[in-house]
Amino acid sequence: MDVFAEQKRGSWDDLKNNMSKAAWREEGMPGGNAFDDYSAKLEKTRNERLGQQESDTKKMLKAINKGKGVKDKKKDKKDKKAGSSSSSDAEDKLLSRYKRS
Repeated sequence: MDVFAEQKRGSWDDLKNNMSKAAWREEGMPGGNAFDDYSAKLEKTRNERLGQQESDTKKMLKAINKGKGVKDKKKDKKDKKAGSSSSSDAEDKLLSRYKRS
């Protein structure tokens, strides 16, 4: 029994770390270290590519929508007045044309 007393006892955390670092599974199989490293690399590159695509899309949308912001109330009133007078003039021209016939 003295043999057991002299042995160094490892903690469960040490055992878990040692088991996770050990490459005891087949190469290229899910769950293996190489597979996990490769999948992490793929996910990282995919996220970077999607982030770049998203930022490019945002820039393109900003360029397209440039100048199409919210109008001021004063401008809206001017546009309504100008639009109503021109539309009433057009209607008057149409009515006068039909009245002639």
